[in-house]
Amino acid sequence: MAIPTKDDIFLSTKGELEALTQERYSNYALITNLLKTTSSVFGDMYEYVEKKLQNTFFLENLTFDELQNFGSKLNKPLLQGTFSSGNALFFSATAGIDVPVNSNLYINDSVYITTTYGYTTQQNILCNATRVNTIATIKSSTSLNIPTGSVVNITGFTETNFNQNNVSVVAIDEYTLQYEVQNTGLTSDSNGYVSFIGAFVNVKSNDTGLATELTNGTLLAHSIPNITSVLTSFNGITGGTDQETQTAYLQRVKNVFLNRYRSDSRKNIISTIQSFNNTITQGVYYNDYNYTLPIKSITKDPTINNDYQRKIECEIPHKLRNLTYFKKIYGSSKASLNIASNNSNNRAISKIYDDYSFLINVPNTVDEDSTSSNMNIEMSGFKTALVLYKGNSAIKTLTQEEINAIYTYLETEELSFDSPSNSYIIFSATQDIKSIVISNLYPKTSTLINNIKNNIFDYVNTMAKIGQPIKKSQIESIIENTTDNNNIAVQSFTTNLTSDLVPTSSFHIISVPKNNITII
Repeated sequence: MAIPTKDDIFLSTKGELEALTQERYSNYALITNLLKTTSSVFGDMYEYVEKKLQNTFFLENLTFDELQNFGSKLNKPLLQGTFSSGNALFFSATAGIDVPVNSNLYINDSVYITTTYGYTTQQNILCNATRVNTIATIKSSTSLNIPTGSVVNITGFTETNFNQNNVSVVAIDEYTLQYEVQNTGLTSDSNGYVSFIGAFVNVKSNDTGLATELTNGTLLAHSIPNITSVLTSFNGITGGTDQETQTAYLQRVKNVFLNRYRSDSRKNIISTIQSFNNTITQGVYYNDYNYTLPIKSITKDPTINNDYQRKIECEIPHKLRNLTYFKKIYGSSKASLNIASNNSNNRAISKIYDDYSFLINVPNTVDEDSTSSNMNIEMSGFKTALVLYKGNSAIKTLTQEEINAIYTYLETEELSFDSPSNSYIIFSATQDIKSIVISNLYPKTSTLINNIKNNIFDYVNTMAKIGQPIKKSQIESIIENTTDNNNIAVQSFTTNLTSDLVPTSSFHIISVPKNNITII
């Protein structure tokens, strides 16, 4: 292919250029040559052209096939549809009927296959019963997973009105069923059974897409001998998604393409995580992070047969992940345990047992200590720490699944960071819930009380960041300066605050819910 000159590019339309050179050019080839040309012409404008013009003029003019090819080069393939899956209840008139793997089930034009083997048995599930008029409700302490439309036997109750044969039930939740009875007899009873002959079998759609999802109790056709009926279980068949549309894929590729050049600023990291998980309301970002942990004990692990490692038991959860070394240990009554800073390999963390304990590499002269009361270990060894917490709930802690999902997101989605798990450590902060009691308030009008509560709550909400204390003086100032709707200010009050409300560590926030602000 002949490479056009800059004059060819600037003075010709695509058609004129192809007529001039007797060649055909893809959009990719043209924009690449344009960038090479503008690089030499505009110099410092090259980066701007690379970021903006390629995105605007190049990506939007690709065919869908070309877009997928380009996206794959960015490690962002088109998102294919997913297969829905779930559980189904296979009923039989007799026990001992096999439900083979890869048996077909049908509804409309959709096909589902069994992915686990089933064997029908007599099911007897213990439950309690209550009745309101003609509606009986039975509950089990274990998951029934029986769907609406199931025909079962209710047996074993002393109140015979609850006992019904071949009764169709409505599933209220996984543990609760309802059915009709006569409006007579006792209104509650216990220790009865939901009984039926059947088997719970995992099934999966044979095609992808949202339309393959099925709701609780959907009746499926089948050709399995001696199986009388098949119903999707209480939670149905879920998880089906459609293939990503061209419009959505184009936008995702655009985001990835531009964000590959985006700096990993504090604002970008935290805001992007929040866009991924909108329950995260606050993030604090630390560079060259290190911190100190109080130690309960330093001992040998009897399962490890060497003298070069010690198990550290912490007073608080250590929240360590991806660390490479500790800096020093101090505060022990045994001199050999007061290890000075040293970043060599003998300071490495070699194993994490659980949230409170981990294993370190040490010289063989290091002693054991389970009695000293003020031992500490300083941790370090990673580039950046993110402390995140969630709002609108009493517990702010992220689950490990959420933390893993954020790592995956940073590695694969819009920010396109290189190996963030090697560069970042993500912690979860927990909420330290406090109460504020205001007494002897004068005047004590409803408007003034409401305004004080709102103003204190707004202040606490603003300060509810990692490491930010709630100042006693500020709370008192807020009360003193609050007025009611007639501009009447507070004249006197007392509070239960004796000092500032200070977070106990970098992984805690102070919170005072509005209903914990009491005025008496």
